[in-house]
Amino acid sequence: SPNVFTVNSSVVNLVPSISGVVTSFSISPSLPSGLSFNTTSGVISGTPTVLAATATYTVTANNSGGSTTFGVIITVNDPAPNSLTYLSPNVFTVNSSVVNLVPSIAGVVTSFSISPNLPSGLTFNTTSGVISGTPTVLAAAAIYTVTANNSGGSTTFGVVITVNDVAPNSLTYLSPNVFTVNSSVVNLVPSINGAVTSYSISPSLPFGLSFNTTTGVISGTPTVLAATAIYTVTANNSGGSTTFGIVITVNDVAPNSLTYLSPNVFTVNSSVVNLVPTIAGVVTSYSISPSLPTGLLFNTITGVISGTPTVLATIGAYTVTANSTGGSTTFDVVITVNDMAPVNLSYNSPNSYTVGSSISILTPSVTGNIISYSVFPNLPLGLTLDVFTGEISGIPTTITQSATYTVTAMNSGGFAIFGILITVNDRAPVNLSYNSPNIFIVGNTIQNLVPTVTENVLTYRVLPSLPQGLTLNPITGVISGTPTTITETSIYTVVALNSGGSTTFGVVITVNDIPPFDLSYITPNVYSVNTLVTDLIPTVSGGSVINFSIIPNLPAGLVLNSITGIISGIPTVITETTTYTVIASNSGGSTSFEIVITVNDNPPSALVYTSPNMYNVGTTIQELFPTYGGTIISYNVSPNLPDGLILDTETGMISGTPTTVTSIATYTITGYNSGGSVSFDMVITVDPSLNINENTYLGFGAYPNPFIDVVHISGILDHVSYKMYAAEGKLIDAGKLNNSEIEFKDIPVGIYFLKLYSKDKVQTIKLVKRY
Repeated sequence: SPNVFTVNSSVVNLVPSISGVVTSFSISPSLPSGLSFNTTSGVISGTPTVLAATATYTVTANNSGGSTTFGVIITVNDPAPNSLTYLSPNVFTVNSSVVNLVPSIAGVVTSFSISPNLPSGLTFNTTSGVISGTPTVLAAAAIYTVTANNSGGSTTFGVVITVNDVAPNSLTYLSPNVFTVNSSVVNLVPSINGAVTSYSISPSLPFGLSFNTTTGVISGTPTVLAATAIYTVTANNSGGSTTFGIVITVNDVAPNSLTYLSPNVFTVNSSVVNLVPTIAGVVTSYSISPSLPTGLLFNTITGVISGTPTVLATIGAYTVTANSTGGSTTFDVVITVNDMAPVNLSYNSPNSYTVGSSISILTPSVTGNIISYSVFPNLPLGLTLDVFTGEISGIPTTITQSATYTVTAMNSGGFAIFGILITVNDRAPVNLSYNSPNIFIVGNTIQNLVPTVTENVLTYRVLPSLPQGLTLNPITGVISGTPTTITETSIYTVVALNSGGSTTFGVVITVNDIPPFDLSYITPNVYSVNTLVTDLIPTVSGGSVINFSIIPNLPAGLVLNSITGIISGIPTVITETTTYTVIASNSGGSTSFEIVITVNDNPPSALVYTSPNMYNVGTTIQELFPTYGGTIISYNVSPNLPDGLILDTETGMISGTPTTVTSIATYTITGYNSGGSVSFDMVITVDPSLNINENTYLGFGAYPNPFIDVVHISGILDHVSYKMYAAEGKLIDAGKLNNSEIEFKDIPVGIYFLKLYSKDKVQTIKLVKRY
């Protein structure tokens, strides 16, 4: 203590420290809202939810011996404000009202303050923190620290504020200005609105001119030439600046007395002696009009005429102008360019043409002007020489052996010659074709393949060599013969030639084997699952079979040898009767055969039920289930079972409650699958009552019943003898009881009647022997 808490912030528990036993604690006055006081432990905890001024809260600790107190001082303040910001920095203009600067802040603020004082004319609201007003004096950039306060503390933000003057405007000068080098200028005085603290100019003025940075006046005498340029004057104060671009040019004194050597006679393609001007005054550039003859050069800096004229030019006057910034002067130079003998005449050569075909125009290449062309001897018939252009064109009409034709190019200065080698050939054959593709059978004479072709053919040849047995006639181009070997599909290129060239055609030829035929197998075929089948071997005629295939796939476990066509294996799944198409193929074709195959299950075996069975009317029998080997998918029974008994045709189970007395009878139960069936003869008797004893007054009993080898007799008090009868009444065995047991080991399964004799009484018991 004391303790200063913040509203809505959980406090660290205040735990009392005390000596002695305390039975209870109390406090006065009540704690601020949100804080709690534990009267058992004296602990003060919680989260205050309202502000609370500093106060003392008296805690009293009590027990049976008395009490003691302690004053806990507690204050609950607001959270200190935070994240105070203003728009900053701020540049204001003197005598112009500002847009209010409104603070952004998180938390409660009870008051604002600022330091130092704002520039004159601006006000600060200590309640809202808003800065507003109209500044009335200039103020350099400064930081004004605003503080936001509440009971929990404070936060600050530095607002940057500058108050500038009103920027100057409407700056102007007399412009543009053209001065002459070494002549003083009339001062250029600025016109402007607003206060100016300084002037500046960019770029620097031409040499000899000066700029007053206080008044902005331009004065002086330019001492050097200066091309037209814009000089930007800037007028400044604390509020900003304004500019104006003054255009100034400093020109030279105009040149005079320009002359050249004239007139001048030059020869085309011969370099000239330079023509150099004489002139008074400074020249900044030269120009000439019209343009000089091609090949002559004019230097616009020096005015020199030089070079080698490359074209003829009749006598003409060329006006040269000498320029400076101060003016210009002119002189007419007279020039003539005469012809020179042509040289370097050439044509594309040698040239091979085709009779009847238009040639590509032969155009000469030559140095010098040409007045006319001629040729000796005369060109091949159909070709012509243009005497003006030298071009050779046309359509040759006769075959001509190679010869040289001399072309002469002439002008007033001389001539040049060139020998062109020309040959006129026949038209090359075109449009060669054969019937293609071709599929032949080995050993069978083919129908001749006769070519069709346009134009004359001198000879034919083929690459690669044709299949053995086939030949190409080199004169007619006919392909004939009887192929003797099987040959894969190949392209044989036949070439037809004459003096003009050649043409080709790719003949596609395949020599196949004789197609197979008369394919057959043993069919139909019925197999048993998981049993090795006898190989099915095909018979087939015709050429050799290179591949056997089958559609659809054989039953699992059976395979077709794609080379031999043999079907073999052990079928592993039962398959319904299906037709399978075997295809035997070779390069000549294919043949097919349909094989019918069925894969059945293995016949069931060893079907056995418990038998014989003796039941009683109205008593539900114990279910009889079969045992068997293999698979059984269905059952039936003949004749029908006694009334009340049923056979499940899927499982073979016999169940139910007999409702009618039925004498001993044999019922044949048969189990089936796709491979066959198996049967069992079951003996059933249905008696009228639950007790199988016919006479009960002696009190004898027999067990087990049904029995296997031995029958035990109960209820014996005296000497007892027995007789055993078969169901049909035949005596099987007789004797006296020995140790209450009778052994019937060697009798067959079935129903028997046992008669027991004691003194003058007889009791009959029906027995059933089972497996």
